[in-house]
Amino acid sequence: MNKPLDHESALLTTTKALKLIHDKLHQLYEQWFKEKELFLTCCQDLEALLEHYKTSTEQFTQMPTEVMKELKQSIQSARNEMSLALKQHLIEQAHQEIGAIGLQLKLSAEKAERALLAHERALSYERTQLKIIGITFLTAIATGCLVAWFFIPKPLTPEQITYLHQGEILNKILPKLTKKELGHFKQLLQGVN
Repeated sequence: MNKPLDHESALLTTTKALKLIHDKLHQLYEQWFKEKELFLTCCQDLEALLEHYKTSTEQFTQMPTEVMKELKQSIQSARNEMSLALKQHLIEQAHQEIGAIGLQLKLSAEKAERALLAHERALSYERTQLKIIGITFLTAIATGCLVAWFFIPKPLTPEQITYLHQGEILNKILPKLTKKELGHFKQLLQGVN
């Protein structure tokens, strides 16, 4: 009797083992199915991102001509505005400098005139007066020439004005660009040079 019972218990043990193996395989299949779904979702997302990248790249390749046209127009208008502003500033600065120098010249001339008048008493009236006029005239001419030489700004060349305008425009534009646009702009500049 022991033999049939042993056979039944062996069958039960084998059935339980097979059931456990079946359950493990079923769990592995469900896990594999979930990972497969996740992989497919990631592939779809990747495909959408690649399509977006392709579209963005196409738009970016079309953008430089438009950007360059706008940039050239902006540079031209800013150049004109800056030229007028620079001219006005230089004129105002020259007037201020000349006014201050004129006052100093007037004070110096008055001081020199007083010194000359003190010495005039010792000399004859006619000779002294002619000397004073001559010295004052020569001093005024020499001082005027020196003022003109040292204090009136030298005019800028058209090339210097162009660089000045372009530099100020770039200082306004560059902080507004993204890193990607800035890199593209640098590549464009290297292509121009």
